[in-house]
Amino acid sequence: MAGTTTIYPHVPIEEQLKKIKAADTGPRRHFWIVGAGIAGLGAGYVLRSLGHTVTILEASERVGGRIFTYRFGPESDQLYGELGAMRIPASHDYTRYFISLVGLKMRNFITVLANGKAFLDLRGKIARIEDGQREIYPLYELSDWERTQYPGAAIFGVGLEALIGLMTPNEQAALFAGETNTPMLQWLDAMPLGEFFRLRGQAADSAELMGSFTSLDGWQDKSITMFLRDTIVDTSDGLQEIVGGADLLPRKLAETMMDSIRLRTPVEGIAARAKGIQMGLCGGEHIAAGQVLVTVPFTVLSRMEVSGFSDEKMTSIRNLNYASATKIILNVKERFWETKYGIFGGASVSDRITRQTYYPSDHADQNATLTSEPGKPRGVAGIAMQHHAVEKAPEQVAGGPGVLLASYTLGQDAIKLGALSIDNRAKLAIEEVSRFHPEIKKPGMVVGHASMAWDQHKWAGGAFSFLWPSQLGRLYQAGIRAEHGVHFAGEHLSTDQAWIQGALISALRAVEEMVAAY
Repeated sequence: MAGTTTIYPHVPIEEQLKKIKAADTGPRRHFWIVGAGIAGLGAGYVLRSLGHTVTILEASERVGGRIFTYRFGPESDQLYGELGAMRIPASHDYTRYFISLVGLKMRNFITVLANGKAFLDLRGKIARIEDGQREIYPLYELSDWERTQYPGAAIFGVGLEALIGLMTPNEQAALFAGETNTPMLQWLDAMPLGEFFRLRGQAADSAELMGSFTSLDGWQDKSITMFLRDTIVDTSDGLQEIVGGADLLPRKLAETMMDSIRLRTPVEGIAARAKGIQMGLCGGEHIAAGQVLVTVPFTVLSRMEVSGFSDEKMTSIRNLNYASATKIILNVKERFWETKYGIFGGASVSDRITRQTYYPSDHADQNATLTSEPGKPRGVAGIAMQHHAVEKAPEQVAGGPGVLLASYTLGQDAIKLGALSIDNRAKLAIEEVSRFHPEIKKPGMVVGHASMAWDQHKWAGGAFSFLWPSQLGRLYQAGIRAEHGVHFAGEHLSTDQAWIQGALISALRAVEEMVAAY
């Protein structure tokens, strides 16, 4: 952990559940929820546990939304890969509460730059991460100080920590409330990531180095505030994953209330009025409702026929920004990265189009701990400062078949890969990974593949919300506000955007509003 004191200005899960129970003093009612992603399922579970009737309308054929585990074989508990959410920080109490609630197990997730045995492929040079300061840094024009900061994400992190140091505790709390009520917060809210890179960098290649090591150079138009919040929370600390696949969380929650979930039931329109709500479903069905919770992304809601909302709400629905992300996974018959290279978990990083290649953590030593140097940055940059204390697993678990997350890309790279066919994405990923793992091209090595371009997913329209400058103070507040009995939740309506935690925090905030609205 960094030397700076970590705060997380949110209502802890146990306290939030108590607040909901205290507010729920009226008669039992029927609540309608649009969307069976983790926000809709979390809200539905809590409402049902209080004795209310719940109906969840889900457009697709499955639950979970952007928690999407792809399995190479029926119900495979070994050969699977995550095409959506995949890691959970130690501080994410809402997520961990629900994981414990349904009895799932977790293990260490060895994240990007945390394993020095993985590779860097930058400016045409390939080197192990542990050798990158000596072999990669000379390729860049950097200041003398920047050359002492390794990996490159550390330069980014020092700048974030400096900005946080300028904020008062009240301003940090306001940032998590989505408020920009001081000149400092207004200045930060208006700052794009690209401007921050340029301000932070001391030499000609500083910004490129930071962007390449973090794979964030495709997000230079996004607001710096999300990275500040992640750093304050320290989302690099204690990362874990769900054993058996992340989709077990929504699936187990759904099993407790299958009689409340209607799959393949798209909502086509919502008319909100003070006297009641009308929803139009695909096929011509109409539903009259007293209160509705909408958890679908605004990218999806903006395609519906909606009426009765304020101009501010409609502006938020139309304009709240989302991030592009594409993942490509390969099912291979041999874990050559373990048997030949000694890589157990972590990720290799490239400045080419495939960007990050993640190795499964299931064979990593689960008795080891992720450590970081005192005083080093937290959050995105803190990930880079951690290392896996034991980099080699016991021999008896090395090798065998596995699933490689060959490419995790963001921004423009994700859009470019998403434009390819599924087969051509896999071919390109194999070619790029072969630069540091030529074994991937051995005949018969790759026996299956899958990918997801979240921009193109009909019921997502983006990987997660990622605000542009000035959207936090202007669009976020209008987005979270309930109107005429219609409430809103999802990761896009939290200040923990892009995380399962954010979806659940927003869901329980909405549940409190709903049960209190008699």
